[in-house]
Amino acid sequence: MARFCTRCGKKLEDGEVCTCSQQSIPNQPLQTGSNPNQQAAARMGQQTDPNVNQQYRQPGPGMGQQAGPGMNQQYRQPGPGMGQQAGPNVNQQYRQVPPNVSQYQSYQRRAARMQGTDVKAEAKNIAAKALFMFKKPVTGARQFTNPGSIMGIELIAVKAVLSLILVILTTAILFGKVNKLAGGFLGDLGLKAPYFQLIVMTLFLTAGLDFLDALLLKLLSGSRKLNYNCMTINVSVRVVYEIFGTAIGGLFILLGAAMEAVVMMVIGLFVIAGFSIIPPYAQFAAYYVVVDNTENGKVFRYVLSKVIQAVAVFLLMAVLANTVVQDVVNMISSFGRYW
Repeated sequence: MARFCTRCGKKLEDGEVCTCSQQSIPNQPLQTGSNPNQQAAARMGQQTDPNVNQQYRQPGPGMGQQAGPGMNQQYRQPGPGMGQQAGPNVNQQYRQVPPNVSQYQSYQRRAARMQGTDVKAEAKNIAAKALFMFKKPVTGARQFTNPGSIMGIELIAVKAVLSLILVILTTAILFGKVNKLAGGFLGDLGLKAPYFQLIVMTLFLTAGLDFLDALLLKLLSGSRKLNYNCMTINVSVRVVYEIFGTAIGGLFILLGAAMEAVVMMVIGLFVIAGFSIIPPYAQFAAYYVVVDNTENGKVFRYVLSKVIQAVAVFLLMAVLANTVVQDVVNMISSFGRYW
């Protein structure tokens, strides 16, 4: 009995197998779908569901128009709904605030925290060094003397600011009480404190003299290894003691001015004067071990620098004190008009 192929109808001999199914596979047109799975399925002769992986070939509504096959529309082109309701997987932070703004604000916060931390750490470091130098002035001067260090300049600035605050507050308290007392008996005298002259004198007697001292020590030391910063560190040996003296004595002076206790103000002045007399000896001891010079030369150079400073103080006091004395004379004469 004759046999025929069930597909192409070809007459087959006994034991013959029709090859029509194998020859039809290369001739089948491949689908040009965007998904590689469809191409592989076409080669295997399988039927591919056209709805497979539609999220890659055709974006849903609100995600933008289709720009090309095989591209994920969610990342390629956001639709008009982006920023309003783009889907549950969209990060709300990036839909409401642009990423660059959020990152910049975060960077600013981190920078501010780091800067504040650096300032606090530097302040603690300076305080620890000052305390060590207060306990061991010679060892501290030898250890901290460094051409690149600005520790001496920082301590000089601290002393100047502390002294300036003390002078301004004390003057304001005293002149306020004088005007109040005079107003009760003689009327408003309108006395004004010479703040400008006091500020100039205070800055010169503190930071001005300290920087001048460092300059003179540098010029007279005869050492090339020690620069100006090294000399400011040497001066800071004396400044450390003066800071403690100004803080303690200034507290007595302010309390005495507020409570009208002259005795407390006098005690405060003695404390400041005591801490100003002793420190030069500690400074000379530090200068002696740091400066590379002859033993006799160290003594004479150090003394010469102090003599020059004394002359500079006398000249400044002679110029600026004239204005202060004139203000005091005017205040006394204004009282005399009522007697």
